[in-house]
Amino acid sequence: MAGTDVRDGITLTCAPEKQGESIVFTYSLANGGHGDAFVSDAGMRIDPKARTASADPGAVAVWLSPDRYATVLKGVAPLPEERDVPGVVMPLMRRLAPGERLERTLTLALPLAEHSAYYAIGNLRDYRLVEIEGLRLAVDVLAKVPPGFVPAPVPYAPEHVDIGVRGTLPLLTRLSCRFAARGLHLMVRGGAYPRPD
Repeated sequence: MAGTDVRDGITLTCAPEKQGESIVFTYSLANGGHGDAFVSDAGMRIDPKARTASADPGAVAVWLSPDRYATVLKGVAPLPEERDVPGVVMPLMRRLAPGERLERTLTLALPLAEHSAYYAIGNLRDYRLVEIEGLRLAVDVLAKVPPGFVPAPVPYAPEHVDIGVRGTLPLLTRLSCRFAARGLHLMVRGGAYPRPD
């Protein structure tokens, strides 16, 4: 069963499926507008030994929403509330030209666990297992490009661009698809962790 969300000329279509010990989100983003859009597509991964950067297509933020759905976000993770951070961690974006469709597959191991760019998955003792009502896939998109906007190339990921933070962060649109599901659990962190509505 596929879900769809349309905002600012961008259509997100998604169908999740449980495969063994994983959840697989097969999704697409289509640009039905008249100008370029930029969609969240990856995060940055650092190889500690080689000290090199690469694009991580599996980078997401996960949290328990008030409706007891697990939200899986490809986009700008909620900022920590209990500590200051040097800056907003922005996703690597993929340019989506008018009429273009981007198809992706995201595979996440079960059980899902709350984590983000600001909170690595920690010790199992720091979590409690909660039965959830379903899943929500969300993707941040820059569909309304500000005047004079020029994205920066990403040297280690030629297919992606950096849209920066100043002037673009407030313009991001969040598309999402929601799916009811039974028998799924989420590892919920103890202590402070941002869980937006």
